[in-house]
Amino acid sequence: LFRSQVKQKTQELQNLRTITLITAIVVTALGFLFEQLYNDGWILLTGLIMSMSMVVGFLASYYSALVRRYFSRLSDIIIFLLHTWIVFVAFQRDFDPVVLLPAAISIFTFSLIFDDFRRSLLFIFSITTLLLLLMTLHGAWKPEDYVTLTSLYAGAAISYLLQQRKERFHEEIATQESRFAALVENMNDGLIFINEHWKIRMVSDQFCRISGFSRGELLGSDLRKLTRSE
Repeated sequence: LFRSQVKQKTQELQNLRTITLITAIVVTALGFLFEQLYNDGWILLTGLIMSMSMVVGFLASYYSALVRRYFSRLSDIIIFLLHTWIVFVAFQRDFDPVVLLPAAISIFTFSLIFDDFRRSLLFIFSITTLLLLLMTLHGAWKPEDYVTLTSLYAGAAISYLLQQRKERFHEEIATQESRFAALVENMNDGLIFINEHWKIRMVSDQFCRISGFSRGELLGSDLRKLTRSE
């Protein structure tokens, strides 16, 4: 069960790294695109700063144990900053619908990355409220914009439902793994698992007692070597 949890955490870290790197590339590309289309150096400069901060976080996650430990929280901060930049881009472009629509899709999509509904709701609410405030102060508010903002707030409810289903799924997996582990350890017969390369991946305590080998001696060993006669 512990190995499964470690594997899951490792996979989550790798997924966050991938998302961070891809997002940095996309932000850089968008910054140059807006600079070419609108000759807006501020968007390019702020986009490059955002991209560099994401790349630094990505690289640091490989070389710093502290960053790896808190990379999930760091990713949350990066997501907040990224969408603050998106709101800034919308502000720079006078809240053009061409920018607002992708912004709305991005806000909802990234809200699903958060593992906790409260953080997901806080993310949607804060970014959407910032967008609403700037649109009101800028005088760019239009009645039809209610549709976009209402959709974003409704996205919080959808995110909540998806998070609930995700939590139930993980709880069920943990329950099944616990039952399996209990079954294995209470068997009278020894049990051993190997991979496709004949490497031993898991052994029960009973197998260790029968074989006379310790768990440390068996894990990672080649099963064929253990079965060869002297």
